[in-house]
Formats: sequence, structure tokens, C-alpha cells
Amino acid sequence: MKKVLIFYPYISTYGGIEETIILLAKNIRKKNLQPVILCFSNQLKIQKYFKYLKVIELGNDNYLKKIINLKVFLKDFEINYKGHALFYSFKSAFFAVLINFKNYILHLDDPPSLLKKDESLNKINFFSYLRKIIVHQINKKGIANALVRLTTTNRNAQEFLKDYNQKFEVAYHGVNIDNIYQNKKRENTLNLVSISRLEKSKNLEWVIYSFEKLLRVKKFLKYFKKINLFIIGDGADKKRLINLVNKIKVKNVFFTGFVSYKRKLKILSQANFFLVPAVQGYGLPVLEGLVRGIPAVINKETRVSEILKNNPWVRISKNNKKDFSKKVIVHIKNLYLKLPNKKFLANLPSQLTWSNLIFKICKWQD
Repeated sequence: MKKVLIFYPYISTYGGIEETIILLAKNIRKKNLQPVILCFSNQLKIQKYFKYLKVIELGNDNYLKKIINLKVFLKDFEINYKGHALFYSFKSAFFAVLINFKNYILHLDDPPSLLKKDESLNKINFFSYLRKIIVHQINKKGIANALVRLTTTNRNAQEFLKDYNQKFEVAYHGVNIDNIYQNKKRENTLNLVSISRLEKSKNLEWVIYSFEKLLRVKKFLKYFKKINLFIIGDGADKKRLINLVNKIKVKNVFFTGFVSYKRKLKILSQANFFLVPAVQGYGLPVLEGLVRGIPAVINKETRVSEILKNNPWVRISKNNKKDFSKKVIVHIKNLYLKLPNKKFLANLPSQLTWSNLIFKICKWQD
């Protein structure tokens, strides 16, 4: 079986990129190819989500060892693998320059403005500043050397063009539309759902704040016997969010932690509204909800909003807690009795279309 290669240097937590890679690997396997992920560290153990995914871990040692191991591994790439390698993240482009490897397609989801800033650089000194400049220049060369550059939205592409003077093609991530659960409305229960890594940048306190405000709307209290909020995901901000729930004394907020794909679909099958307050480069869960007929309220800084601006299933808020809460209540008031026409969901991006584009660009097809 012929092999194709995805290089994703550090696999640490389950998020949008990891889920996209897993779904891509499944489509690779369906085409009778062997998906291989190359990385330095695999804390997530990503192969447990798809048993036919082969992971090669080179070791997370010092930079010199990583460079040597990567160069040795990719020395015979053209002999061992089909087409071009798919490189994910700035780090992959960085290492491509250090080993002088150029046979890759580069996929970057988040532009620099959305990436975590190194806290140590808050106290700028000459050496940290110099390091920052050097890394930027290497990244710039790694981006320029890519055979094709891909990102997830037009807004991201514009930012990359401004920062790196390189054109990026836009490839909208999509959702798998096979075996979709029908959204089962529970007449006397209102279920709100948010799916995200529990990090401060995801603004999940806005969801809790909105939920608390919603519980004060007498109209809803009369109509629904129970109103629930499900927050799906895990992360470093979990303790703070739980403390916030306890502090404001709201009930029926459920932190599910990380759940299996099957469990997630089951929760979505009973969801009535989907809440996404995050600042992020795309926002795949928004589409996962919409394709199952779940109206959504999203922050305009969730950049998938650029293709949902005129969709009545979606209400887009400003980038602040107060407006997000206001939009949640307005959207539920408008739609809890009657949903929009499903024709507005007919042309959402599909995962298969995205995968086929990757196959074509990476020349994984015969």
C-alpha cells in the first residue's frame, strides 16, 4: 500500500487541527493509501482515534537532534511516499528551512495575531527580541518555499499576505455529512451546547454569563421546564470556569470533559442552540452544529463567520461578552418556536470536498 505523509511537529491536545487530520486520514485510507503522521512528540496519542493511522515519532530532544532526525527521515521521501508531503503549522515550515526540504504543501490555520504569545517575551530584552526576529525570518522563508500555501478563510489569507508577502489559497474545512443524527427537539427542554478546548482565548465565560442572563427571561421560564448548558471539552481553564458557575450560583451547567465522537454526536442530537464565543482562525464545530439543524450564535472573531454572514440560522455578535449575551437571547427568542428554512444549510462546506482538494494539490491521486 502506497503511503502519504503529514508532518505535524507537536501533537498535544485534541482540537480543530487534530480532528481535521483524523478525518483526512480516514479519507486517505478509503482511497487505499496509508496515512502516516510524522511528529516530534505525540502526547495526544492521536492514533487511538483511528487505528489505521500510522504515527512516527522522532523524539522531542534538543533542536540539533530534531534537525538531524528529520533530515535523515526525509532523505528518501520521494522513494517512500506518494506526491508531496502535507506540512501543518509554522513549526513545520520552520524545520523545512533548517533541513532544506522543499517538497511540501503548507497548511496554516491561524495567522500570527491568533497564536499564543510567549509570555517570556513580555519582558523584552535584546536576546529575546533577536530570537523573535530570527524565527520570523526562518518562518518567512519556510512559507515562501512551500509549493502551495493553504489557509482556512479569506481573512486569514489577507493577514498572511500582509505579514509574509505570500499568497495563500483558501480551503474551507467542512463537516462529515454521513450518518447525521436528526436533531430531536425536546419540547419542554432547552439545551444549549458549546464545544471547545477550555482555554481563556475561547471566552467560555461569555457562555456562562449568557446562560445566567437567559435564566432571568420570564418568557423562557414559562415555556421551558428545564434549561441546560453543556460545555464539551477540556483544558487548563476548566477550574476557573467551574468556580465561576459556583460563584454566580447557576444550575444545570454540565462540563462533560472530552467526549468520544459518538458521544458528541449524541449530545448534538438533543441540542437546540449552539454557542461559540471564541476568537479563532476558523471554527469547525459551528458547521458540525449547523449541518445537524442547530442554530448558532458566534463571535465575529470566529472566522468561519465570513461564510455565514447572511445565514438566518446564525447570529453573529461583536467581540464582547455583553453583545454576545444579547445576541443569544435575541436568537433564541426568534427561533425557539420556528426554525429557518433548511435550504440555507444546503451549501455548507463538506469535509469530503476539502479532502479531495488536498488530494489534488498534494498529488496523492493517480
